[in-house]
Amino acid sequence: MNSGSYSHPARAVGADDALAGSLQPALSLPDISWGRYLSLFRPLLAAVFLVVQLLADPRSIQAIAVASAFLVYSALVAISQRAITGNRALAALLVDTLFFLLLCGFAPGPVWLSSLVFLFLIGATVSAFHTLEVLFVTAVCFLFLLAIRTPQLGGLEITVLVLGLFAVAASSRLQHHESAIAALNQKAADWRDAEARARDLERQKIADDFHDGPLQCLISFQMRLVVLRRLLERDREAGMSELQMLQDISVRQLRELRNFVRSMRPPELDGASLSIAARRLAETFQKEAGLAVTFEGDGPIETSPEVSGDILQLMGEALNNVHKHARATRVAVSMHKVGRNVEIAIDDNGTGFNFSGSYTLDELELLRLGPVSLKRRARSLSADVALESKPGRGSSLKIKVPIPSA
Repeated sequence: MNSGSYSHPARAVGADDALAGSLQPALSLPDISWGRYLSLFRPLLAAVFLVVQLLADPRSIQAIAVASAFLVYSALVAISQRAITGNRALAALLVDTLFFLLLCGFAPGPVWLSSLVFLFLIGATVSAFHTLEVLFVTAVCFLFLLAIRTPQLGGLEITVLVLGLFAVAASSRLQHHESAIAALNQKAADWRDAEARARDLERQKIADDFHDGPLQCLISFQMRLVVLRRLLERDREAGMSELQMLQDISVRQLRELRNFVRSMRPPELDGASLSIAARRLAETFQKEAGLAVTFEGDGPIETSPEVSGDILQLMGEALNNVHKHARATRVAVSMHKVGRNVEIAIDDNGTGFNFSGSYTLDELELLRLGPVSLKRRARSLSADVALESKPGRGSSLKIKVPIPSA
C-alpha cells in the first residue's frame, strides 16, 4: 500500500526481494495504489458523516464527539504520508473497525451513510489483508449490529452480512491468484537456477576438454619449437628432421581442433529418432576420425529432444575420447532400449586405460579414474556407467540412461 494507509504485513517487500525483482522480471498482480485513494477518501467520508450528524441532531454531544474524533484521525493518517505495515497495519485495521462500531452505536446516521462507511472499511481490509481478517471484520460488525438493534439502522446488519460475504469471496479469490503467482515465480526462479547450473557445467566441460586436448597439443608444440631452435643452431640436418616432425604434429593438432569444434556443436536431430541420430553420429565420426565404426541398434527410439541431445553428447564424448587417446583402429557401437532405459555400449581395440578391470561411475570418481568430462556428463543424466579397461587390448564402455516419463 502507499502512504497514509495500511499494507498487508506478509506482502511487504524486503531489500533482497526488491534487488531480485530488479534483476529478474517477476509476475505480479497489477499494482493499484488503493492505499492512497483510501487514505484520501477516509477524511472525506468522516467529514460527510460529521456534517450529517450536525444537521440531524446538533445537541447530541456524544455523536458529534465520535464523528469529530473519526475526522481528526482520518486527517492525521492522510497527512502523515507514511505507509503503515506490519503490526501497525493490524492496529490501524482495529481502529477503523472500532470507529465504525462507535459510529453505529453513538452516532447512527442514515442507513445509506453507515453502509458507505462499512463499504469503505471492508474495501480497505480486502485491499490489504487476507481472507481471515476480512471474515473477522465482517463477523464483528454483524454481531455488534445484531446486539444493539438500533431502530435508525434497521436492516444494516443484512447489508453488512451480504457485503462481507462478497468481500470474503473476493479476498479468497485474490489470495488464490497471489499464491498461484508466487508458485509461478518460484518455479521461474528454479528454472533460472537450473539454467545457470547447466551453463556453469557446460563451461567447466569445455574448459576440461580444451585442457585435455588443444591446450596440451599447443604446449607440446611449443616445447618442440624450443628443441628445434637449439637443433638448428648445432645440426641443421637434425633440425630439418625435427621440423618435419613438427609439421606432422601440426597436422594432427589441426585435426584435433576440428574434432574439438565439432564436439562443441549441439547434435543435429532434425526430427529424427534417437537411434537414427546415433547411427548418423557414428557414420560422421568414422569419416572424420578415419576409424572403422560399426553401429548396431534397435528400431526408432523415441525420447524428448532434450534427452536425445544429452545422450548424443555423451556418446560423442566417448567416441572423441577413443579417437584422442585409445589409438584404436576399430570401434563397435550399439544402442538398445530396454524398458525405461537406453543402453549404449562402445567397444574399441585400442590401448585401453592405464588401469585394468571394470569400474562403476561411483568407483571411477572415488579412484579418480577415467575421463572427467564423460563422468560429469553421465552424472548429469543420472546414468549408470561401467568402464572396463584391458591395457593393450582395448576398453569397453557401457552406459544405461533412464528415460524420464512423459
